[in-house]
Amino acid sequence: MPIQTFSFPNTLLRQALIAIEGVVGNVGFNAILRRANMEQYITNLPPDNQELGLTSADYARLNRTIQDFFGRGSPAILYKIGEVVFENLLVYQFSIPSLHTISDPALTHAQKCRIALIELARFAEAMNPNGTRTIAVSDAGVLHFTIQRCSICWEQTSATPVCQFYAGVVSAAIRFTLHRSYRVKEIECSAMGAPHCRFEAHIATPLATLPAVFDKLPAMQVP
Repeated sequence: MPIQTFSFPNTLLRQALIAIEGVVGNVGFNAILRRANMEQYITNLPPDNQELGLTSADYARLNRTIQDFFGRGSPAILYKIGEVVFENLLVYQFSIPSLHTISDPALTHAQKCRIALIELARFAEAMNPNGTRTIAVSDAGVLHFTIQRCSICWEQTSATPVCQFYAGVVSAAIRFTLHRSYRVKEIECSAMGAPHCRFEAHIATPLATLPAVFDKLPAMQVP
């Protein structure tokens, strides 16, 4: 039996399309929409409102089209698109009421990320109440962001994770919170048969804070 589809507000699709064009350029953007049978959005973006537009099946088809279009380079492209979507949402809609709490120097990185990502999950569920997001951040700085009923891989089968778009969104949220970049990796994917999609990041020790031990090594002698 097919999985029941669910719909999303027009504004989310609008921001996604703006991000895609910003990352891949106008020519690539037009080609992707034609391949995905979404030519109507080439010259007319969806309205910026909360009315329901595309379904989960449409979003999954758009994701697959980008995968097919860019091939082996698609994970990096989708990851970047996710980062840009978060940045756009931050400018236009997303806000964290407890920003003053996040800026508290007494909080650990894990505590700050927990606050920010809980707010991100609340925002996402307000936009799409059909999906559930859960956040777990250990004291050791291992972050897990889980999405049940993921729209990106809806009814898709793959041997590898395909939701790099969401990994990019979470990565941008962490960078916004900590002002440092951390790589987010999808470790479980519904397209691979997992019950949900789960993303992981190790936020305990960013590369920027590691001791500069290599600066003290002697220069390599080339024979």
